[in-house]
Amino acid sequence: MQTKFILALCMSLIVAVGCSHRKNKKAEERAVQTATNVNTTEYTTITFDKGQKELSEMNKHHLRQLAEKAEADGRKIDEVKVLAWGDKEYSLEKSATKAEVNLAKTRADNVKKYLSTNLATDPDIDEVNMAKKPNMWDEMVRSDEYKTKEAFQTEQMTSKASKAMVIFEYEQI
Repeated sequence: MQTKFILALCMSLIVAVGCSHRKNKKAEERAVQTATNVNTTEYTTITFDKGQKELSEMNKHHLRQLAEKAEADGRKIDEVKVLAWGDKEYSLEKSATKAEVNLAKTRADNVKKYLSTNLATDPDIDEVNMAKKPNMWDEMVRSDEYKTKEAFQTEQMTSKASKAMVIFEYEQI
């Protein structure tokens, strides 16, 4: 299940930050559906202004829409992943500055806090600080966090700086 979720995360980010053309969007949506066993995940991408830590009203609106869609579809949210980046790009080999790591953490914390108080259910909410370089242990044992970071880092995607991705994984019926 972990491998499936990692693949779902990777495909979801491609969709989230990929090309904005309609033709590409439809192809990406098909890829996400195929990778996630047809609609077991939904996501939204949040864009922050440089240096911004707090959620804007538009960001809150996107999160509410995602939660309302789950409720309207009658699907129970099993797990939420919040992936957050700082304002600069980084790679698995190079650490971001402490300020960038802290910025990404604060963004993830704020998203988590908002979801915790505004979701009808109480799913697990996991944060992944995408600005923080994986430690040696995570790399050695290839932890879930390491696999997530590796999957998103190795994909050819547009800028991930100043973004957070929120992914809802639903209980399978």
